[in-house]
Amino acid sequence: RVSVNATKSMVGHTLGAAGAIGAIVCALALDTGLVHPTVNYEDPDPDCALPGIARETRKRPLKVALLNAFGFGSNNAAVVLKKFVR
Repeated sequence: RVSVNATKSMVGHTLGAAGAIGAIVCALALDTGLVHPTVNYEDPDPDCALPGIARETRKRPLKVALLNAFGFGSNNAAVVLKKFVR
């Protein structure tokens, strides 16, 4: 099952730092196994029900994380991070 969340719901739009903050949050999630909630996601649209959206912090065994960053002027990026195992 895929977990979906939005860091901007917690910190707002950080403009140029948004991608870096998202990458840090993904790396921390991989390290700790904690998926943070999407704050203020209270009344989901019944026609667009996404069961993986985190409303509370979840503990999950994570192996990979996908970060999508959509910037102004179509400056977009996607990064896949994989958990480092020694």
